[in-house]
Amino acid sequence: RPVATANSWSLASPLPTRIRAAAASEDGPPGTDTAKPAAPNLAGRLLQTLQRVQVATPPPVHGWLYKKGGVFGRWSKRFFRLEAGLLLYYTCDPGASPGGKEGAEALPLDHVLMSDLLAVVSDESDPGPSKRHQFRVETVHRRYVLAAKSVDARRRWTTVLAGYVERN
Repeated sequence: RPVATANSWSLASPLPTRIRAAAASEDGPPGTDTAKPAAPNLAGRLLQTLQRVQVATPPPVHGWLYKKGGVFGRWSKRFFRLEAGLLLYYTCDPGASPGGKEGAEALPLDHVLMSDLLAVVSDESDPGPSKRHQFRVETVHRRYVLAAKSVDARRRWTTVLAGYVERN
């Protein structure tokens, strides 16, 4: 089984380990009849997706973006990482160790399947004071309004994501 190194990512890296643990804790112990027949939780769905796709290269794009909330429209700073056909986002950088502690891991808040991507559109129509570099990511299920810190960062994200739209 592949192992994560400084220049690679695989299912043996910390993120899937934590997701496996979270998925197993809600499905009951293995080998028993106490497993829930209901649909898997977010961690279980993410694990199933990651098991279908393995990659041997680091993610092509990662970094901080602002995400506009769907209910209240509040902007939140999130760390986004594109890997294995998934756009994952976190409250903190999963590669950094918070408080200097080694081995600290972060679970993603949510994910976007790149196969569900419909459109990526640069959007300057609603610029807040610090959200001038907005773009929209539209999927089958949801529309995300994101903002980068610079024009170059926005161009990098929109170019990579538009490549997935073209392949879909």
